[in-house]
Parts: sequence; C-alpha cells; structure tokens
Amino acid sequence: PFKLSVFPFNYIQDLENPVIFKKIINSIEILIEKYGFEFLKLDFLYAPHYLKRYKDSSIPDQILKNFLSTIRKKYPHIHINLCGCPLGLGIGNCDSMRISADNFSPYFDNIWPINQIFHSHRLIQLENNLESRLNTNKYWLLDPDVFTCRKSTGLSKNQIIKLGNLIKKAYGLYFLGDDLTKLSNQEIDTYVKPLFR
Repeated sequence: PFKLSVFPFNYIQDLENPVIFKKIINSIEILIEKYGFEFLKLDFLYAPHYLKRYKDSSIPDQILKNFLSTIRKKYPHIHINLCGCPLGLGIGNCDSMRISADNFSPYFDNIWPINQIFHSHRLIQLENNLESRLNTNKYWLLDPDVFTCRKSTGLSKNQIIKLGNLIKKAYGLYFLGDDLTKLSNQEIDTYVKPLFR
C-alpha cells in the first residue's frame, strides 16, 4: 500500500469516477487512432493509492487493473510501458515496465557537486533495483530508463560505462537521453555504440 505522507496536497484523477475513466480512455483513443501513436508510456500509476478514502490497496488495485486491462484489450498491438505501477498489476497488461527511478535530472546539469552526488546515487539505485527485478523479465521487457553520457551529469567515465552495462544487462528497452548531435564522435564511439554490441 502507498501512503500519502510527504505531500500536503495532491491532484489525482479519480479513476473510480466513470466520467473521468471514460475521459482518460478517450484521450488514449485519440492518441492511437487519430495521431497513430504506437508506444504508450503510462506513468505515476500508483497515484490512486494516494487517495485518502482508501484504507488499503485492494480497491485502487482493482481500479488500476480495470484501467490497464481496458487499454490492453482494446489495443493489443500497441506497446504499453508502465511506470510507477504496482508490479503485479502489470502482468498481462503491459509490454514493458520501468524498474527504477529516473536515472537523471536535467535540473542538476552542470551544477557541481549536486549533479555528481544525485546521479551517482541514482546509478546505485538502478543497480540495486535491477538486481531485485531482473526476474520480472519473464512478464515484460525491463525499462531501466535512459542512457546519458553528456559531461553535464557529473558522472565519471567509469560510471557512464557502468550505466551502459546495467542497461545492457536489463536486456530490455534502450532510451538515449542525449542530443546525439551535441556529443563528440569520441563520446559516441566510447559510450553509445557499445550499448548496441
């Protein structure tokens, strides 16, 4: 169960309300049917658990399961990536699942030593989460979040290589978080190309 203890207020779409439920499903329909989206990332899915009227996770779990299965049944051909979702609810309802927090925060770019401290911590967190969630790859592709090698993150060469190795170990989704036109040929050869070997 998720408890809302650190936020003084929250704004959460109430999926138990049929009007809200339908509005969100209609928005997804527009993205897929009108604009041709083939990849959906659905994030912050544990939000219904924060609603104070729920005393345990059973009702928000059921609401979220209904929401996810509705999308999956309607669009079985669309790649669905879940983020911030109770793991059990993703089984059969997604193609990939985020396994850790965001690897990087652009807000800390070039702000030393905060960038180095924050991103080093996130690298450790990814390694720990990958270890504990690697066995879930029988249900979905693992999403270890983006690979980034730009200098502004504050990570050392060895840390960047470690990040690449962790992403390869996940053997799931690969997202590149840099503007490749701003990386040097050496950065692309040293860090980016090895991801795909």
